[in-house]
Amino acid sequence: YPEFLPGTVRPLQPSRIGQLTDALRARTAVDVLDLRDPLEARKAVERVYHRTDTHWNNRGALAASLAILEWMARVRPGLAVPSRDAFEFYEADGQGHDLPRMLGLESLVAERVLEVRPRRPRQFRVVEPAGAGPENETGRLVTAHPDASLPRVVVFRDSFMSSLVPLVAEHCSRCVFLWQKDVDPEVIVREAPDLVIHQMVGRRLQSYLPYDAVSGLTR
Repeated sequence: YPEFLPGTVRPLQPSRIGQLTDALRARTAVDVLDLRDPLEARKAVERVYHRTDTHWNNRGALAASLAILEWMARVRPGLAVPSRDAFEFYEADGQGHDLPRMLGLESLVAERVLEVRPRRPRQFRVVEPAGAGPENETGRLVTAHPDASLPRVVVFRDSFMSSLVPLVAEHCSRCVFLWQKDVDPEVIVREAPDLVIHQMVGRRLQSYLPYDAVSGLTR
């Protein structure tokens, strides 16, 4: 095989997420947000991922959420998108995250945490489960906002949405966050949302299998 000979440069193959993004944009009417773009833009300015974790930190979460809110404003005109000036930025000392935790070393590994907080108090509240906070990584998390003019949204999500929940929920009259990898049409029919978001980390595509989301739909 000549391509494996020493000194041969093999062309880079598109990533799975790149292939999926290109296919969806070319063959469907689905709006696709490739959040790598805003993350790469912020990466030139500040650290957007944890040093001891594969997840984005709160600075990366802000970049991702602003991109999502900008999309929401395009398809739902009139929705106000906050600027970065609406947030305060500070640093704090913290323990290690997922990677040292897997080794039982979270108490021995520290990380400088890059934090973000809004300048004005948030108005949304978690209504389900009772007594839960927005950081609750449950199968179903429902938030409500007193401004009924804001869109109703359903989000199918994984762990990368956890740090985005407060940022997205603050711009939804009702938001249902469902921790599941597949879109459930029954939920969409029942909730009748204005917008549906299917958020997925790219590495999940390594084992993600096709599924039939509509054959069991009853109405």
